[in-house]
This record gives sequence, structure tokens and C-alpha cells, in this order.
Amino acid sequence: MKGLNALVTGNVKLEENHEIYASLCKKAGLKLVEPLRGKDTLELLIEYSKIGMQFMIIGIRNEELDPRWLGATISKQNIENFLEEVFSKGIDPCGEYGEYHSIVTELKSLGKSLKSASIVKGEGTCTIYLLLLNSQIIKTDDK
Repeated sequence: MKGLNALVTGNVKLEENHEIYASLCKKAGLKLVEPLRGKDTLELLIEYSKIGMQFMIIGIRNEELDPRWLGATISKQNIENFLEEVFSKGIDPCGEYGEYHSIVTELKSLGKSLKSASIVKGEGTCTIYLLLLNSQIIKTDDK
């Protein structure tokens, strides 16, 4: 692939995902980079909070997580409440088994955030989700 030499994923735990990505990368002649693979997901969430990362819950499977979290931005201000619910429901802190899906909306250390012009709620057979339309990354400070 012209101009590409690696695929970077956020895979942490699922060996099946690793195998799929490794196979695809081999076929495409890309290096697979998985900087989070094998890390403790609770430690990752705590570290994310420390560096000012915020993320939005954009999908919830089978109501494993209370639907009130759909569209919520998880940050230093509410991470304890989020983790309390996650642990009470037996969910992996990072949603590694598909219990929920998220997207990074701000990383203060890089001075960037995600701005979405509109958000549309949808429902699948076992998932509720959000579509972020007309999104763009914007600069939030002098970094």
C-alpha cells in the first residue's frame, strides 16, 4: 500500500482480533503495531484519565451498560461513577469484549478534541449506538 507501512490498533485482550489483524497485515505487507496489547484495562483507564483523555460511549451491546451512558463523555469528573457501574455489571473497564464501544473525544496533552456537527441515535438487533456526523479534529490550545 502506497504510503502506509503499519496498522496501529487499540486491541488489548482479544487474541481473535490479534489473529485477524495479523493475517490482514501479512496479506497487505504491513507491520502490526498493538501498543496496548496485554495491558491491564483498569490501569489503562486510570492512565487515560491522568493524561486528560476523554472518550464518548458510542455503542452499548444488549444493555450490558446502562443506556444512560450512551453519548456520555467519560472524563476525570465521572470516571469513578463509570467504573463503579462497569464493575457492578461485570464489564471489562475498556469494553474489551464488546460490551460497549467508544471514541476518543479529547486528549488534552495533544491539545486536540473531536467536534461533531450532529449525533444520530440508532438501534441494531442487540446494540444501541450513535453516529457522529461531520466530525472533525480541532485544536483546543497552543500545543
